[in-house]
Amino acid sequence: VAGFGLALYALDEYEANIISRSARSFFYMALIMADYKINFKEGSDVEALHERSAKRLFHVISKNKGLYVKFGQAIAVQASIFPPPLRDTFTSLFDDAPASSWTEVSKALENEYGGKEAVDEIFDTIDPRPIASASIAQVHKAKLNGGQEVALKVRHPAIKKQMQGDLIAYRIIMRAFGWAFSLPMGVISDFVAEKVLEETDFRLEAQNSSALKSFCQNDSRFNGRIYIPEIYTQYTTASTLVMEFVQGVRMSDREAVSKAGFSHASTMRSVLQFFAAQIFSFGIVHADPHPGNFLLRYDPKSGKPQIVVLDHGLYVYERPEFRIQYTYLWKYLLSYNIDGVKQILECWGMEYNGSMGQAIIARNYDPNKKKLAKTGQDTDFESFAHQKDMSESFKNFIKSTDKLPLELVFVGRSVRILQGLNLTYGSPVNRINIFAGEAYRAIASSQQGSVLSKLSLWRMNLVFGFSLLVSDIVFYLLRLRQIITYSLFGIRSRGMEDLMD
Repeated sequence: VAGFGLALYALDEYEANIISRSARSFFYMALIMADYKINFKEGSDVEALHERSAKRLFHVISKNKGLYVKFGQAIAVQASIFPPPLRDTFTSLFDDAPASSWTEVSKALENEYGGKEAVDEIFDTIDPRPIASASIAQVHKAKLNGGQEVALKVRHPAIKKQMQGDLIAYRIIMRAFGWAFSLPMGVISDFVAEKVLEETDFRLEAQNSSALKSFCQNDSRFNGRIYIPEIYTQYTTASTLVMEFVQGVRMSDREAVSKAGFSHASTMRSVLQFFAAQIFSFGIVHADPHPGNFLLRYDPKSGKPQIVVLDHGLYVYERPEFRIQYTYLWKYLLSYNIDGVKQILECWGMEYNGSMGQAIIARNYDPNKKKLAKTGQDTDFESFAHQKDMSESFKNFIKSTDKLPLELVFVGRSVRILQGLNLTYGSPVNRINIFAGEAYRAIASSQQGSVLSKLSLWRMNLVFGFSLLVSDIVFYLLRLRQIITYSLFGIRSRGMEDLMD
């Protein structure tokens, strides 16, 4: 027995702890499922249940690291699905991850390029201290032999051994959760696993970056305002990526952004317009727009503020049919065209549900919210009855996974992260109106021509305009309140995103 145990331990160490990582995952997931099955009932302390589960899940993620961090980040941005303790606990997962040692990195580079001499032929110098580290890779500043300063992104060596085992464990766990709670997790988890696997191949990241850069350069609204660094494809492989080194202030550092003189409102407006254009017009969407992936600098040519977009590993390419449907969904939701909303959701295998429909565009509305607030009962929405209703709503929302557009998973992720970013900056702009304006622009450009289409466009413009006017009035009243309360009392009051979270 002792010999078998030692052999198993040695195998686990050699295979980057796949056995122990998977065992830890299965044990804690079984514990969490059992806890919910037993204790998620009327009269129980539901908040304590969520907190226990959040701590257990965070323990698994922090111990296993790697791809588990990506899954934890997905939970952190889903405000409409997961309870607050889970979301709040996992926000720290967007911070820098532990870096691999320089010994490991240099060995990985030699294996990838064919030896130390091959590495020396490409790079004049490589700083052994990483300037950033994430769940999948870390970045080192380097200089090519031609003299160009570059950012060298290197995949953590253990990821190659861990990723297949981690993804298998992830699929098993998600299917178990789906079975235990009657949720359609199987098809979604397969798609998520596929996209995460793509994110570990830096050749695909180079292709994504090039595609979005082309769209950006061909759109006069973004050419100059948005910058995507050049990729040195000749030196880029599955596990190493070499790109132009760009200096700037990370958008995750709000204080540094202010000190550098960048306007919060102008910056957020540019980010939101750019991503809305990706979703409604380009059909190619950067699905990981968290603040650490944006650098702010002044354009070396014009001297004007410029946003540098980094980390192009996680992308979703929209089918034209989905892009058009999603664009019209925004139109219908903001024009209160319930029949139009129902028609699109039916095409997606979904059943109309007011709160879930609004959650798709990250504009949450719960019809029970006013009712409970008026009676003075459970204004924090943590009661068993409320959460049970939300759980049932989500179950009933998706009727057919065969029709479910899987792009929605990552488009929704992007929208939700951008909502959180706007919230972090105090809601300086009206996100809903910016996205609605880009949706309208996309519809208008596709309906030019006949008198009938112009008439339809005019009618849509009238309804849209009224809806956006009301939204802007609410937004500016809230902004006025924020300015007054901060100026007089030094208190930061709630903004528009707070009300929609």
